[in-house]
Amino acid sequence: MHDQARLFGLLDCLYAAPGSATGWHTFLEQLRLTLGGSGASVISHDLSVGSALMAATTFDDAAMQRAYEERWGQLDPWAHAPATRTLSTGAVAIGERLVARQTLERTEFYNEFGRFLDLNRCAVMMVEQGPHVMSGLSVNGSMRMAFDNDDVALLRALAPHAQRALQLHRRLMGAEAHAMALTEAVDRLPHGVVLVDRSAGVLGTNTAADTILAAHDGLDIDGCELRAGTNRDTRELRTIIVRCATAAADGGIDASGVLQLHRPSGRRPLQVVVAPLARRGLAGTPAGAAIVYVTDPERLPLPTADDLRDLFGLTAAEARLALALVRGETLAEASQASGVRLETSRKRVKEIFVKTGTHRQAELVRVLIQSTPLR
Repeated sequence: MHDQARLFGLLDCLYAAPGSATGWHTFLEQLRLTLGGSGASVISHDLSVGSALMAATTFDDAAMQRAYEERWGQLDPWAHAPATRTLSTGAVAIGERLVARQTLERTEFYNEFGRFLDLNRCAVMMVEQGPHVMSGLSVNGSMRMAFDNDDVALLRALAPHAQRALQLHRRLMGAEAHAMALTEAVDRLPHGVVLVDRSAGVLGTNTAADTILAAHDGLDIDGCELRAGTNRDTRELRTIIVRCATAAADGGIDASGVLQLHRPSGRRPLQVVVAPLARRGLAGTPAGAAIVYVTDPERLPLPTADDLRDLFGLTAAEARLALALVRGETLAEASQASGVRLETSRKRVKEIFVKTGTHRQAELVRVLIQSTPLR
């Protein structure tokens, strides 16, 4: 029987590993020391393309890890032995039962890579065995040691826990990657996004919101609470936030509110939309939260000339003229700036109308602004 104390100590390390690269390193190092090995690794092989990934290892040599993934993983005799492919998930095998010692010592893998890293022996726990993907936990040893029955029994006892830990790790990392992708997507929006609780306490912001708040012009943070540029606007904003947060706490998402926030600078007011934020919308947000969308009309993104050429097939001259109109220039001003006759500009505007499916200048400006690609 394997030592229960050794097993419980390893389980403590193992279940602390999911979601943490350092946690897996700690577990593998503890496993290596427990078995007296020279190294321990978690390695995945994509058999469909012949690639290898050393997901976690006690070998701290980054060059060695790259070399294994780029070359030696495809030549690893233990990983690609016919006997290895017959191992079921959770099975444990000693290296000598997978590849004869004499066969191993004749391989390029051993002579040019393995023996320099003391990869003379191994014990393999099959964590995942599928048609195209094979993941194993391997413990390597020197020539002076040999894995015995107690070592095998310990690895077999660890096997189901290693499978669950790996599944949990993948879920955690997938959730983290999903959250990071959503954060990046929201950060790319040209509109400010502020998450608040029912007291207008700020829970989170995107990059555009940070820019608006940093200007202290119509919207600001007082302590940790969102406030407008005037007391009247603040009261109206917070009234809508309470209504939306209350709806969210009750499970409703239909309530919303819109308002303008006047700016001390005299610039055009900020346009604000407040909506309920369901608790499931963001991990860690309290029940009864709201999302505040803020549009600064002075900072609306505009398309580039290349955008207009790609989207509507405008010529370079037509694109320059269209952008001038979007910026608020009159046809006469745009003609003078570009050095062309007014009649020429009128003809170009007609062509722009045809290509964009518009009929009036105001409609054209609206279509072009709404067609601005996100970057």
